[in-house]
Amino acid sequence: QVVPKLTQLAHDPNYLHRMICLAALRELGLADACHAELLPKNLLPTITQLSADAVPNVRFKVAQVLGKVGPFLDSSAVTSLVKPTLEKLGTDADTDVTFYAKEAYDALAIAAR
Repeated sequence: QVVPKLTQLAHDPNYLHRMICLAALRELGLADACHAELLPKNLLPTITQLSADAVPNVRFKVAQVLGKVGPFLDSSAVTSLVKPTLEKLGTDADTDVTFYAKEAYDALAIAAR
């Protein structure tokens, strides 16, 4: 019941609600019970979708969340979703977004995958 509510919250007009959504998705993604099925199928698409948000704080939160949940994803999810998202955020006009995207990219050692 929680995931549909969080998906709905990801589209809330208030950016603070979208930030809360990302924080909750991060915590769910880090929970042991969610790694195998829930994270790649339900949580990751919502996280990566928010990388196109108009608010820079939401975009850098996406990078931070990807850096935290990335180690729990298989290499295909990292290659197909995480890497392109972080590469896109790494060229963002906002310097904070690029900083956190590069930090997550380096933390995940994506280049080596």
